[in-house]
Amino acid sequence: MSREVRVLKALHPELEEATVEALRQWKYKPLLKNGKPAPAEYKVDTDFRLREKEPAKEPKITIDGSSKMDSILRKSAHYCNRLEDAALYFICKERITETIYPSKKHLLSVIMRRHPPKDRKKISPDPIFVMSRFNNGEKSTYVNDYQLIRKEGRIIERRILKMENWNLKYKAYAPLQTKRFYIYKPVFGPIGLLGRDSLQFYNYSLLKEESVDGRAAWVIEVKPKRLIPGKPNYGKVWVDKQDGSVLKMEIEAESLAGYERIRADYVSRGITPRINVELNFGEENNGLRYPTRIICKEAYFDPQEGLSKVSRMKVTYQKYKFFTVETEVKY
Repeated sequence: MSREVRVLKALHPELEEATVEALRQWKYKPLLKNGKPAPAEYKVDTDFRLREKEPAKEPKITIDGSSKMDSILRKSAHYCNRLEDAALYFICKERITETIYPSKKHLLSVIMRRHPPKDRKKISPDPIFVMSRFNNGEKSTYVNDYQLIRKEGRIIERRILKMENWNLKYKAYAPLQTKRFYIYKPVFGPIGLLGRDSLQFYNYSLLKEESVDGRAAWVIEVKPKRLIPGKPNYGKVWVDKQDGSVLKMEIEAESLAGYERIRADYVSRGITPRINVELNFGEENNGLRYPTRIICKEAYFDPQEGLSKVSRMKVTYQKYKFFTVETEVKY
């Protein structure tokens, strides 16, 4: 007999999924009618208790004996701590162009959406996820008003659809409609790799120095000490030499949620996946950086045909408007 859970009323939308997940773990005794199980509905009230955030601890860093790397990581951890604690309130124009190229190989459609974290008070550090179905030769364009609010530990991300495939639209609380990649709160991407609580899980290597949009940066390779389910994407980060902020990130394909399944699908057909994900943080406000461009490219290498494109998604964020978050204190 199937069990269905519906939320009748929630104080906040982000509590709905936690409620459903909790109730599905309960064990129920069936209603008996004439000695046999019969369908029934039950109304249940659920209570939530918020945990106080623990104060940040000074990281224990052991990075190949390099005092220079130690200094870089401490500076970037300080920046991520500011980003994690900041009260944010902004809106911008989000333009998404997704192209699915005609493919000679029929690739399986594998659903790879990652579920949001169970603890909603924690910021999800994973900005990118490989996703589900697609049709060959398809191109889609979406323009949204993208809004993010972080206040008193709560994070609200919402989109208002304004245009779809160059046709005017209006849809409040619009879902993200991309088909191959999913973007989840990218502004917080650096925290999962360089935040104080994350340093113990990764090995860091200083590769070189480069310039990003005219700013001098250290290029750092980030690799996990051991693979931990649910940990954020990893790869390379470009850290601003002046303030420790993150200017750019390149995500390793193998760290994408669901990558192993899509790789198995490719390999079973005798081809090798090539996936590149790049995030740029070119907007600066009050010492914090915000995403301006995300590019996700998917291709495969066939020994007979060479390199073939599968999909490309470009997301741009423009016309930022920042608002002051006011709080009221009662005495």
